[in-house]
Amino acid sequence: MRYSVLFLLTCIAGGFLAQKPIVRLVVEPTQIEKGQPIQITVKANVQGQIKIDYPSAFIEGYSMANGMEQETDYNTGKIITLFYYAVDGTFKKEGTFTIGPAYINSGGKVYKPNTVSVTVKREIAAYRDWE
Repeated sequence: MRYSVLFLLTCIAGGFLAQKPIVRLVVEPTQIEKGQPIQITVKANVQGQIKIDYPSAFIEGYSMANGMEQETDYNTGKIITLFYYAVDGTFKKEGTFTIGPAYINSGGKVYKPNTVSVTVKREIAAYRDWE
């Protein structure tokens, strides 16, 4: 009897603590001009080493941010804690490029999210009024 109660409590606690891994790759904006900066963000509810696959035409910038944020799942009413890692950069060529996936190595498991396509158009020269 004692072991069955302990087993039941362990299962209930495990059910509350267990979370389905969430890993997302977000790129903003997805349509840019050549030389325009973009931001690439990996959001996940698992922590670990992050490696992002960039196209060869991508030049990584010097800006990087990481931290934690919370989102509410309005379907279930649960609050989800996500860790994020964001970098900026630009493209040196025109065309359509695929960013990702981003690999998160955590506890011997590797998680990889979606990939995102970015369309880079030719740079439009601005009209200069002073010339």
